[in-house]
Amino acid sequence: MPVRVRCPTCGQTVEVSDSLADKVVRCAVCGELLRIRESAGLTSSSKPEPKPPQEEYVIRNEGEDLGPSLWRNPAVYIAFAAIAALVVALIIVVTPRNPAAPQQAAPSVKSSLSEKVAEEPGKAARQDGAATPAKTATIVDKVVPAAPTPKLLSDEEMMALPSGVPQPKPRAGGPTDDLDAILALPSGTQPKQPPAAPVPVAQPAALTPEALFAKAAPAVVKITALTGKGERVGTGFYVSEDGLIVTNYHVLEGATWVSVFMSVGGPGKEIPLGVILAKNAVWKGFPPVPGFCDPEADLAVFRNSADAPGRKTPHLELAAVTSKPNIGARVYTIGNPHELDKTLSDGLISGFREWENGLTVIQTTVPISGGSSGGPLMDASGCVVGVIFASEKGGQNLNYAVPLAKVRALVERAKAGIAKGETGNLEQELLKSGRGGEEIARARAAISEKDFAGALRILQGLKDSDPQNAEVWYLLAKTQFELLFPRRSVSAVRNYEQIIDSANMAIALKPDYFEAYQTLSSAAAMAQRYDLWLNAANAMVRLRPAEGDGYHMLGGALSSLGRHREAASAYETALKLASDDQSRATHLISLGEEYESLGRIQEAIGCMERALTFERQKDDITNVLAYCVLIRCYLATGNELAAQRNYNALKKLSPKSAAEISPPIAPGRR
Repeated sequence: MPVRVRCPTCGQTVEVSDSLADKVVRCAVCGELLRIRESAGLTSSSKPEPKPPQEEYVIRNEGEDLGPSLWRNPAVYIAFAAIAALVVALIIVVTPRNPAAPQQAAPSVKSSLSEKVAEEPGKAARQDGAATPAKTATIVDKVVPAAPTPKLLSDEEMMALPSGVPQPKPRAGGPTDDLDAILALPSGTQPKQPPAAPVPVAQPAALTPEALFAKAAPAVVKITALTGKGERVGTGFYVSEDGLIVTNYHVLEGATWVSVFMSVGGPGKEIPLGVILAKNAVWKGFPPVPGFCDPEADLAVFRNSADAPGRKTPHLELAAVTSKPNIGARVYTIGNPHELDKTLSDGLISGFREWENGLTVIQTTVPISGGSSGGPLMDASGCVVGVIFASEKGGQNLNYAVPLAKVRALVERAKAGIAKGETGNLEQELLKSGRGGEEIARARAAISEKDFAGALRILQGLKDSDPQNAEVWYLLAKTQFELLFPRRSVSAVRNYEQIIDSANMAIALKPDYFEAYQTLSSAAAMAQRYDLWLNAANAMVRLRPAEGDGYHMLGGALSSLGRHREAASAYETALKLASDDQSRATHLISLGEEYESLGRIQEAIGCMERALTFERQKDDITNVLAYCVLIRCYLATGNELAAQRNYNALKKLSPKSAAEISPPIAPGRR
């Protein structure tokens, strides 16, 4: 008999057979499990009268976990899918997009954070200097997979990379790479930003020699200087459109009149340079012009104000700040050798050499002659990399140029001074050299020929006529020392005090005068003024830390004060910096003495024996000292035979010195 049942979940009514009473069935619509209860209207009569189907309620099957009925309804899932599709459509419509921006691969979360921390918002700038909008982070609500770890190349794979292929670089450690370091920062402290990568400087294109000459020649001038011995010819060149000229200081030194010739292929108009004698400039109708100089670097910069006001002069550009010519690079110069105007020469960069005043200069094979001094040394693009200033006499293409760093420093100093209305120091230096330059040259020549008495007569006169000249006082101290050394009598000590006074005068006029400190240090040592000796030696080290002379003087002062361990350290440094065998031998012997004082006998023996292997004069006093130390050290170790061998060598070298010590082995024992 059919029974009508209604699903309590979806409300659907269906007819089932009464034979399913107390059975569990599944709703055909929602899938709910139902238990059919027996109808109360069923009877057991054999001929039951037909009755209309009874609607019965059903209950869920007891003991069965049928789950929440709402989620078993497919209509619910359809509704949720419709809502989700609507939300996605709304997001796509309202999200702003930039159609011109190229698509980029999504960065990993960590790389995005690093980029954001490393770049300060609102301060981004393009390479050409124009401001660009600050970057903003776009937040998305989906998970982005991390970028795959790049494969590290082995050393062999790195070496196998073809030329021109960018090499893999280690990742720069930015602030976000060390989370613990950021968390350890005090409150309110911003993590230190990594330095910005340097912007590459575009190098000018190389020119043909013809194009380079056409570009550079109009900026090169001929300079003539009238001195007491005649006329001196040199070269200069414009470095600014408002008439700033660079040349060598020695081209102008000692001159009473200077003229500048501006021409292409020959002399043009003559322009007096008013910084020498202002009255000459005024007489010609030109005002005195500002000028700056660096005599130590042999450079001078002055403005040619005799040009018409507002005239823009052709000029040369200095090479880029980061530019340094490589050894082997081709270079050019334009000068006036032997008054042959605008002569073009070329050559190579041969090396970089230490000059006698401590300046590192450029060595080049560019041919130069008298009149080339002050000319520009240019790279293949026509930019200035140095200034020609010297040539090796008797050498084959051994020529030298002042490096760009010194040129740039003086040019910038001149521009800044002129902007402030300063006249510079060139006039003072040239007037000084004009009065005493030739006499100083005579005194230097006498010193080089070891005519110290003749040099002293010249310098005594200059001391009275030019008391503000530091070079005069230095040369006076040097000459007095050479006349007195190595005497140590009481009267000699008084004379050493005079040398100290002269050296101090030179230093007072020129506080960075290395040579004056050197003479002061030697005189203080001879006068047994050890504290003054120590101070002067420290000043030498401060002024030229890359040279061994200052450390050697420092070692001597420390040793005299009984500070042997510090003295040994100073001599060790001097030995490392030595550039020739004579200096190495001197440092080794002094170092050996300190090792002996410290009881390091074997090291002292090693220093002395090594020092004696260098070739020097047979009667060199350092050889005598080396043998004396060796005799003492071998006796201290009980090696009498070695001590006697060195005693015999000392006796042959200096019988007087050998007579002052007892032979290691008595004559009767030999």
